Amino acid sequence: MKTRFNKFLLKNLCIGIAVGWAILALFLISDLGGVRTIIFNSSNTVMAIGLLMVGFAITFGNCAMGIAVMKMPYEKKEPPQNLGKEPLAD
Repeated sequence: MKTRFNKFLLKNLCIGIAVGWAILALFLISDLGGVRTIIFNSSNTVMAIGLLMVGFAITFGNCAMGIAVMKMPYEKKEPPQNLGKEPLAD
């Protein structure tokens, strides 16, 4: 069971990272707020893009895993029929 669940989480993590990096690419291509211009005019271009990639990977990867876990099916348990009708002690 653990291996299956770990594969499930890893798959969704990879999907989230891919989505995050795609959004980052669109963000840099569109040059929102002049961020691309600032990054490519700096002396630490590789480090800036690397930090953005790590940040987007963590954010979107964890978001995708959280959504996947919350959407998992579960067994609905019926509440006891006599709840509150019997005294606890005589």
